[in-house]
Amino acid sequence: MIILDIEQGSDEWKELRRNKITATDAGIIMGLNPWTTPYQLWQRKLGLIEEQEVNDKMREGSLMEEEARNFFNKPRYEDFSPIVALHSENEWAMASFDGLNGCHDILEIKCGKKSYEQAKEGIIPDYYMSQLQHQIYIADHDRASYFCYISRSQNVLIVVKRDDAFIEKMIEAEKKFFDCLMNFSPPPLTDRDFTVRTDPHFIEKADKYSLIKRERQRLEQEEDALRDELIRESGGLSVKVSGLTISKSPRRGNIEYNAIPELKSIDLNKYRKKSIEVWTVRES
Repeated sequence: MIILDIEQGSDEWKELRRNKITATDAGIIMGLNPWTTPYQLWQRKLGLIEEQEVNDKMREGSLMEEEARNFFNKPRYEDFSPIVALHSENEWAMASFDGLNGCHDILEIKCGKKSYEQAKEGIIPDYYMSQLQHQIYIADHDRASYFCYISRSQNVLIVVKRDDAFIEKMIEAEKKFFDCLMNFSPPPLTDRDFTVRTDPHFIEKADKYSLIKRERQRLEQEEDALRDELIRESGGLSVKVSGLTISKSPRRGNIEYNAIPELKSIDLNKYRKKSIEVWTVRES
């Protein structure tokens, strides 16, 4: 684990999170977060859509977090403190621990009433469980403490063990997402990324579009077949017929830029033009 000298919530921390996969991201990437999809996360990290605004509930939770950490530390003579760290090998993987002590024990704090009520029943939502497993992976530890705190008289502690099978799947999914991020290639869209339209006017246009597209594809196939027949029957000669010209000319091959060794050490992204939005309409 690589511990960073960065304050959580700072501008430096916010910028770093854009280029890393965090514990909070894990549940989104795994499709376990009910509020955000992988595509929406990808857009936010690239600055294509705005970050989620910090509301009063989130601010209150952040303030209570310090109170909860102090309450957890005092009777146990612990020294848990907020830490930002990267994985020792996969430095694209990041975690902002609510608490980490000298033995790299992990403390994850939740201050919501719903989390507390669920924890009393021994329930940890899947999107929080993935967050814990990501932190366990970063710290290379065998467990994490999940601490739900409402007040000094209302708090629950659950110890979560390392799940290697889940971590293997999670890291594979995170690597794929990180590649999407680095290559500016969007991850697959989910059903939640689409708005279902049922208004008759929109349906009529969609049906008409599908009909025209299928007819165009049929005509293109017929066009290609006739083109091949005309070329074959021209006998290798340049021909004029009924307003058409049939001729052959040489064309240079494309340059394989990936095969040029001198370019491998050059960052070509700085020569890339500004990104544009491209719309795709296809039959699902």
